[in-house]
Amino acid sequence: MDKEIKPCPVCQTTEHPKAESKGYLCKPCSRQRANQWNKDNPEKLRNRYIQKTYGISYEEYQEMFDKYDGTCWVCREPEIDKHVKTGAIKSLAVDHNHHTGNVRGLLCRRCNVSLGLLRDSTEILNNMITYMEKYDG
Repeated sequence: MDKEIKPCPVCQTTEHPKAESKGYLCKPCSRQRANQWNKDNPEKLRNRYIQKTYGISYEEYQEMFDKYDGTCWVCREPEIDKHVKTGAIKSLAVDHNHHTGNVRGLLCRRCNVSLGLLRDSTEILNNMITYMEKYDG
C-alpha cells in the first residue's frame, strides 16, 4: 500500500518532498518561516553564529565589548560600517587566530580587514612600521 502524502499544514500543498508526514512543512513554507524567525530575532541569530563559529557565549562577547567601551581593540574607535540592507551599524567583529582558532578580541571592520591583508604576520606589520617611520619625516 502506498504511503499517504499529508499536505503541508501551512499551505496544504502535497507537491514538496517534506510534506510527506504530519507536522512537516513544505520547503517554501519552511524557508519562509526560517526567514521570518531570522528577521524577528537578529540578536539570537548573531549569538548562535558567534557560539558556533568562535565557541564563545553572548556573555563572553559582551565582556569583551565592555572591556574597551564598545570600541575596536586596535584603533579604539567605534564601528562605523553599516549593513547594506538595514543601514544599522554592524557589530564589532570577533577577531581570532586562523591557525589556533583562539579568540583575540573585538575589532572594527577596517582593523579586521587590515589584519587579514597583512596575513596576520607580525613581521609584515613590523616592516610596515619601519617603512613608515623611515619615510615619514
